[in-house]
Amino acid sequence: MEQFPREVLCDWAGATPEIVALYVCGNRARGAARPDSGLDLAVEVKGGSFGPLVKFVLSRVRWIEELRSLTGISVKDLELIDVSKSVKDPVEIFRRYDLRG
Repeated sequence: MEQFPREVLCDWAGATPEIVALYVCGNRARGAARPDSGLDLAVEVKGGSFGPLVKFVLSRVRWIEELRSLTGISVKDLELIDVSKSVKDPVEIFRRYDLRG
């Protein structure tokens, strides 16, 4: 049984045009979450060169608050998957295949 709200997370990612992919990490991805476990997430962001990093930095705090509000779960981490060395064994739950626009 999944320990994260997949549908809510995927709906959020689908409605957030900058997000190319969304990953769940940590205890919830491994099915080892306690009731007080936070949500560890990583994202892949659209853009070239430094574009994704800039978009991530500018949006991270807002995205964390949106996700906490939507899921009712504290978002412990939200990392940029291409940059972070701390993301271990991510589980991809969303990928945008139409990258036009």
